[in-house]
Amino acid sequence: MSLITKILDHIRENYKVDLRALALMRIAIGVVILIDLIIRASSLTAHYTHEGVLPVSLLLEFDSRPLRWSFHYLNDSFAYQAVLFFVHGIITLFLIAGWRTRLITFLSWVFIVSMQNRNPYIQQSGDDLLRMVLFWALFMPWGNFYSWDAKKIRSEIKDYFSIASFGYLLLIVSVYLFSAIQKNSPEWRTEGTAIYYALSLDQLKLGMGDWLYQYPSLMKVLTFFVFYYLEVL
Repeated sequence: MSLITKILDHIRENYKVDLRALALMRIAIGVVILIDLIIRASSLTAHYTHEGVLPVSLLLEFDSRPLRWSFHYLNDSFAYQAVLFFVHGIITLFLIAGWRTRLITFLSWVFIVSMQNRNPYIQQSGDDLLRMVLFWALFMPWGNFYSWDAKKIRSEIKDYFSIASFGYLLLIVSVYLFSAIQKNSPEWRTEGTAIYYALSLDQLKLGMGDWLYQYPSLMKVLTFFVFYYLEVL
């Protein structure tokens, strides 16, 4: 047996994913998308219509990119955007339920990309991660358990390995790897003041942040815990 074959067999054996865990991830991703839609819908006029901060005409005039597409561009009236958000919400409910999962996953990915491209200036890295997770999910059977489709499939196979599942695992690893690499300042590695400085920003405090901000020593412990235990180890 060649060395390459041994390496591939090792990867295949040790980096399988549990289809039940994958199904739970589908449900969790669906819930995240639903919450995200609700939050975005609260500022629908401001962020997605011609009455807001970025009309389609302004976006296309000053930041037009050949590969950036969105059917949210077709009309930036409140009614049209509201219909798209409503349809997106229905698709997300189908994703959570696992009905025609592969098709619904594709539609979810298309709607996510379209919505994010409509106003790229309100996105953050979490939106990129959500989009990429949905992309890898297109090629994985995450509807085999805990879903409407599972009634027809009735699969006894619980472990799964493919290029897509391995790519998904690499995606998750990369989140922690590159996050740890970027935390190279004294605030993270020696001083332990990163969370203190983060919570000095009002938009990051929220309710829990207001309480935590009163305890600098606890924030220092949590800073080291996040960096050395959750990311480095």
